[in-house]
Amino acid sequence: MTFHRKVFQIEVLSDSPLNDMSLEQINYAMSMGDCIGREVEVSDEEITSKQCAKLCYELGSEPEFFQLSDEGSPIDYETPTKKIE
Repeated sequence: MTFHRKVFQIEVLSDSPLNDMSLEQINYAMSMGDCIGREVEVSDEEITSKQCAKLCYELGSEPEFFQLSDEGSPIDYETPTKKIE
């Protein structure tokens, strides 16, 4: 299974510090004329499921978002588990 990773960089010019503005707030400020800026694509790459699982944690999520285990193996939620008696 292949996943995709795209990284952007945003360059902004303003007459005051942006401090703790979110990306949504910066986009709004750029759209409304409070500042100017541009978005630059830094990278666009295919990644493995193992890399995706690791990056999920780095981005504040979990691999289960893509139905992956911590090691990047697919999780099959449809297969019933066998009961041990």
